[in-house]
Order: sequence, then structure tokens, then C-alpha cells
Amino acid sequence: MDRILDYLHKCGAFYLATMDSDGPQVRPFGSVCIFEDKIYICMGNYKAVFKQITADPRICIVAYDGADTWIRINAKAVLDQRQEARDAMIAAEPSLTDIYDMEADEFEVFYLTDMNATFYEGDVTEEIEF
Repeated sequence: MDRILDYLHKCGAFYLATMDSDGPQVRPFGSVCIFEDKIYICMGNYKAVFKQITADPRICIVAYDGADTWIRINAKAVLDQRQEARDAMIAAEPSLTDIYDMEADEFEVFYLTDMNATFYEGDVTEEIEF
């Protein structure tokens, strides 16, 4: 799991794909952390991505390092409304307090489950399941 987190941080941005009634939706993300041995992502509950994930928790994350390696992660996102999980994300990514109004209860975190990740490096692929 640390390898995945390190890779996502190295890339800076990763792309999160969800589904809605119009088909796949993809957008860049940048905040990720590990809490209680799970990978967490976050977003505002007023965003379309939040509505899409709560309707269909299957997601795909793709990141590319700008050189010759990339990763694809398929998972289910599970909403975790505990303050401890939110605090862990904020501790890992303090700039989130500049983006989200923490008093307005709009900040949400999800952990990833049923994960499988594939690292691609040139012609070599490596599968990791959690």
C-alpha cells in the first residue's frame, strides 16, 4: 500500500474515473493518504463526483509519472464519516483547509476496498490485489 501511496504522491496528480447515467466521468485529484491501513481520498459532498460515488462506488484511478511508468487502480470507495478519518486526511494534506470549509460539513473522505492495482513500466506489468 505504501508503494501505491508513494507513487501517487510522486505523480502529483492522478485521475479518478466514476460512472453516471451519461457514462464515465474523469477528473484530476491530488489528495491521498493512508489511515488504518487503507488508502483514502477526499472531496466535497457538493460535487458531482461525490454523488456519482455514493450512487455507484466502483472507481478507477490512473496516474502517470511523466516518464515510462503508470498505475491503474480499480476499487470500491466507501464513505467514512468519522472525524478521525477526516483529521488523518487533513494531517497528510494540510492545504485541504484552504480548499474546503471545514465548518460547513462539506468535506468527505472515502477509503478504497476490493482494490487491485497494476503497475506498468515499459513492457513489464505487475498486478497487486488487496
